[in-house]
Amino acid sequence: MTEDQKQLGRTLWNIADQLRGAMNADDFARITLRCPSKLKQKRIADCLSSVDGRITVESVKLESLKTHKKGLMQQLFASVDEAIE
Repeated sequence: MTEDQKQLGRTLWNIADQLRGAMNADDFARITLRCPSKLKQKRIADCLSSVDGRITVESVKLESLKTHKKGLMQQLFASVDEAIE
């Protein structure tokens, strides 16, 4: 058992202890915790970082398009105002 798994077990034990009676030691002992290997954890983290980067890029694009739309709308209404005069 790795140190991370031991720490997770201690944390869950503390949570169960705080529940006071909602879960007894036998119930807790039957819980199986599966943690991905370090390699899988790294792959997951890399994937999530990639998704975060993509979200950032798309957010910048969205803001740029909103600004462009605002400019087009201002031009449109300016030309409508000129046509009315």
